[in-house]
Amino acid sequence: MSIFKFRVFKEYFLQTFRAWAEYPLNFGISLFWPLFSLIVSYFFWSIVFNTGQVLNYNVEKMVLYYLFSLGLFYDFNFVSYLRRKIIDGSITNILVRKTSLAEYLIYCCLSSFAIWMLVPIFIVLIVGLYYLGISAIFGLFIFFFGLILGCLVYSILISTSFWIGDNFSIIHILDEFVGLTSGSFLPLDLFPSIFYTISVNYLPFNLMFFTPAKVFLGDMAITWILIAKYILWIVALYLVLRFMIKRGLRRYEQLGG
Repeated sequence: MSIFKFRVFKEYFLQTFRAWAEYPLNFGISLFWPLFSLIVSYFFWSIVFNTGQVLNYNVEKMVLYYLFSLGLFYDFNFVSYLRRKIIDGSITNILVRKTSLAEYLIYCCLSSFAIWMLVPIFIVLIVGLYYLGISAIFGLFIFFFGLILGCLVYSILISTSFWIGDNFSIIHILDEFVGLTSGSFLPLDLFPSIFYTISVNYLPFNLMFFTPAKVFLGDMAITWILIAKYILWIVALYLVLRFMIKRGLRRYEQLGG
């Protein structure tokens, strides 16, 4: 079975867009919120780097890093939405459709992320091209691999609701862990070496933000080994998702609502 079907994705994308459009003010604020975060980050890192630079970062490079990581940060609202559908039993309506539950979660994630990034991705591209040149395009290219990987990671987090039920606290703890080890909060090479080694060499989350951001900044090149790493982790996480759903449904006590 193909993991990606554009027609099905388009259907979920339009459904998600219409749901967001019902609240136009919130929708507009959500699209532009990274700009406010970026302004705060600029003043914060200007103070930090007032005496020089840290490792190979100066204030301009750090702001560009945060433009990438904050501007393309994932929307977490869909996680709560899908978690509630599992808890109240309405997720079972998906079981009678042709789309598998794993595909449904992936398409919902992709749709939410795509809408969330409508404006930020153009800002990141324009600013990146102005300051960094062609590496900005390479960074966004590899980011899309990370986006697929991120959808799988968050789909796995959502699927834990089949096992635990009301897992609100656990999902938020895991989300913070993913944010920390993905480099979205702070570049991983600013952490102690042992944390950096574990995050980059043994966990997949750095491929969501840190690695694309380093390519974006021109500090890392895209190689076949890097692409193979993405593909291997994507396949592995997809298999984990299928396992979590298959076994989780056996534990699910709210089938039929």
